[in-house]
Amino acid sequence: MKKLIYLLCFLYSTGTVAQSASWLQVTTPTTKDLNCIVFPTPQVGYIGGVDSLLLKTTDGGLTWVELSYTGISFFPGGDDFMELDFITDEIGFATVGPYSGTYRTGDGGLTWTPLITSLAMCYNHGLYFFADGEGFVGGSGCFQGEQMDKFLSGIGTPVTINTPSWQATDMIVDIDFDLNFFGSVGLAVSAGGRILRTTDSGLNWDTITSPLGNLVPLTSVTIVNSNLAYAGYDNGSGIGGLLVSTNGGLTWSFDPNTATFYYPIFHDLHTTPLGTTYVGATTTTLNTGFIMESVNSNIWNLYPVNEPIYSMTSYNDTVIWGAVKMGMW
Repeated sequence: MKKLIYLLCFLYSTGTVAQSASWLQVTTPTTKDLNCIVFPTPQVGYIGGVDSLLLKTTDGGLTWVELSYTGISFFPGGDDFMELDFITDEIGFATVGPYSGTYRTGDGGLTWTPLITSLAMCYNHGLYFFADGEGFVGGSGCFQGEQMDKFLSGIGTPVTINTPSWQATDMIVDIDFDLNFFGSVGLAVSAGGRILRTTDSGLNWDTITSPLGNLVPLTSVTIVNSNLAYAGYDNGSGIGGLLVSTNGGLTWSFDPNTATFYYPIFHDLHTTPLGTTYVGATTTTLNTGFIMESVNSNIWNLYPVNEPIYSMTSYNDTVIWGAVKMGMW
């Protein structure tokens, strides 16, 4: 069985539940699970998966090929691509493992070189890069929780995180920045249920209490605008809807506008350049896939699909991509 990705073109639906949107299934040349997807240009895209899988398209996602690459050292059981972040069609970054390291490519994924993270970071997952050599890698320590490095000119230094946990499994899994503030304001979330916020370009991060507490892992975060942000989680069901902040990440609550009887597990959030937010999820009622699309902050389109959606991306607001974790076809 080949794995599928989902493609949405020409957004035109309105209302709270959409049944006729143009979600198209695109076959990929693998039966492995797909963890992350990114499109740095309209034509060039990358998918990272389990068991060292790396796919690439150069025709806008119509066809995909598996890359044969060099430079990544895989540890036993740590050969999954966790996150991909490409800033051009050739230059990109990847977290692998979560304990096999962070890597950079400058030739479209054919060769990779390791980024040197701080000694305190044993596990890596979250990625956010503004430019080549300038960005953030999030993870956790060998015997402590949330850790993050800030990279400038390719050199990483640890940032200050107030009140991290002491559990190595509490790694930082997702990072986002508000570019309207020139990257000074950012949010991050961890598998330890913590929301992190910075207002000084990532040098210092405050820990904000999640409404779910620290026992429910957070999965993703997206900044929609200077006030609005959403966070996803996995507590077995998204019974209360997404977590939402309307004051720039200072305080959080449940968003009743995103609560549905599909009771989804929220895996990934993505906001397009024009401010439309997409959510990739699993329905706990049917154990199938689920995509949510914001029309505005109060109305969402809901799209049941055949397989759980674990990563979402776009290059612009016309074509949206979702990659599946578990296939059923």
